[in-house]
Amino acid sequence: MKRTWGFLIAKRYNYQFKNFYATVIQRAYRNYKKRPESLAKQIWKAVRNDGTPDRKKFLGILGYYQKVKNPETQEEYVIACEEFYAYFRKYYSKYIGIINPIKLTPPYEEYVYCSSSRWIEAKKHQLKRRLNRATYGPTPNFSGRFLLELLSTINYYHIRQMPVWHA
Repeated sequence: MKRTWGFLIAKRYNYQFKNFYATVIQRAYRNYKKRPESLAKQIWKAVRNDGTPDRKKFLGILGYYQKVKNPETQEEYVIACEEFYAYFRKYYSKYIGIINPIKLTPPYEEYVYCSSSRWIEAKKHQLKRRLNRATYGPTPNFSGRFLLELLSTINYYHIRQMPVWHA
């Protein structure tokens, strides 16, 4: 049984000439190629070849609480720590005697445990960073890693200095 192309062919066309169906298929393909590019395709073009090495891409599906090689090398970790220390000295200089930023940075681990939820969060964070890098240029990498610990320590310090019940 021949497949019908009735949805592409108007009734007034002449079906007698040679390669009629090939012409219809070519016309449909041309119309398909003329359609506007989807947003997903634009994003794929932006992040596909952005220079991210394979070791930093979270490829594959992980088992339950699986230990994987850290995507960040020790040298990159040291650079991120140094950037964080410079950031701390610049913006939080009044806490230098109180808070030791070196204690806020955990030691480097060559292998890290990865659960499926952590893998999903890491994938979301990676895609967000890659899109931001494609849009705005390079950004520092330490922001989410060390600042939460720093801000919670500063908040704890302020609560200890000025309790609410004494105000």
